[in-house]
Amino acid sequence: MIFHGEIPLEPVSWARPRKSRNGGFYTAKKQADAGSAAKLHLHILWRKNAVIEGPISLRIVFWLPIPKKYQKKGVEGKPHIKRPDTDNFLKQFLDSANEILFKDDSQVWKVEATKVYGTRPRTEFTIEY
Repeated sequence: MIFHGEIPLEPVSWARPRKSRNGGFYTAKKQADAGSAAKLHLHILWRKNAVIEGPISLRIVFWLPIPKKYQKKGVEGKPHIKRPDTDNFLKQFLDSANEILFKDDSQVWKVEATKVYGTRPRTEFTIEY
């Protein structure tokens, strides 16, 4: 089966946990908020479908905002080759989708991930299971 979805939020990359002054660890607020918002959108998209338990193939496109200095140069859909890295966006998406779309992100056996500039920041994905 194939499922297409879109999270209409600006993609946020996964950041390393930070160490607090008292020796504990915490997640950056921007990352935590983005993860919660992405989970909410995934719940709405997936609705009452059962959690996928078999192998999954994932195609995903991260549409990132166009910087002001490039807005008149027609970079819509062009590759985004600056930081943050594609794999960090992918980690954030997979962690958000855990136990919503699939039981665990270890089920993802094939990934095609792209990050491009777009006038409407979002994450588009297609899963085959």
